[in-house]
Amino acid sequence: MKKCISVLLCLILAFSSVSLFAVSASAAENILTVNATSNIPELFPGSSMEISSASGSNQVTVTYWYNTKNYCMLNCEFTLTYDRNYLEYDHTKNVNEKLNDRGNLVPLFVKNAFVKGEPKGIIFNTNPASFAEGNIGAIKANCTNTNGYDVCEGKSAFISVTFNVKKNSGETNVNLQIKTLGFRKDGETTVNPVYLVSKSQIVKNSPVEYVTDKSYSVAYAGPYNEKYVPVVDNDKNLEISMNLELTVNLKTAFYVKKAAVGDMTDLRMNIKYSDDYSTVDKDLTYSEATVDGVEYYKFVYEGVNPQRMYDEYKVTVSTKL
Repeated sequence: MKKCISVLLCLILAFSSVSLFAVSASAAENILTVNATSNIPELFPGSSMEISSASGSNQVTVTYWYNTKNYCMLNCEFTLTYDRNYLEYDHTKNVNEKLNDRGNLVPLFVKNAFVKGEPKGIIFNTNPASFAEGNIGAIKANCTNTNGYDVCEGKSAFISVTFNVKKNSGETNVNLQIKTLGFRKDGETTVNPVYLVSKSQIVKNSPVEYVTDKSYSVAYAGPYNEKYVPVVDNDKNLEISMNLELTVNLKTAFYVKKAAVGDMTDLRMNIKYSDDYSTVDKDLTYSEATVDGVEYYKFVYEGVNPQRMYDEYKVTVSTKL
């Protein structure tokens, strides 16, 4: 998981905040913004990811994780839509689909609907007739298992689809429209279905508990990655503050709020700058700091020549997987 920002050191001489979403990229880079959204934001909060062409990846994966307690999924019905001008469903074997032992093509994108490695009770269509014309692509699917699929407590990948990138700049949406999402109580011997989503709306007072800060809709470069650490939509509030200490060589401290980084752990910060005269490309590790009762990760960079304080630096926060 990476977020980056370019900072003009001369402009920030005390605690001033800069939004991580004010991304500055070099002219050689193209940036594709992928918005992962849903009609049920209570369960799948929307999020955005900026994917740089410099990453070298020609794939984008959109994954919807969720987390419920004491219930296992009984059935679901959904439509996932995307823009064919930007994205193309990847039909490569073992990416989104595979042949099972009986020679049938089975989907991999409903990650929770698997029993002993095989999908059970899934019907899917990656080219529905209702979306045959126009630029909007779609996947329609439903699944049912009267025994209930796996309990979704913890981070569970409900749906994950990998696309090939056709246009690597601009902005595009992938949207999950859930019509039905039903559950059964874990361990019950009789089927007593309860619904969290019905008729495309969340069911008020449903007994199914879901954990909102562990529910995600997120896009990232490359194929499906079950170890990917998602960050909920409030990462838009992620800010870097700077404290500039005037010494012979400037010392700059970057502060990242702990509460703003979600599940990101083992953080790293890279500071990068290059021109005809010098190159800066350094990884920084953090210490912990508390300022006015707020907990921060603190990254310190030493050695900025005061004559270079007007230069622009790119700061990237990332996490190891």
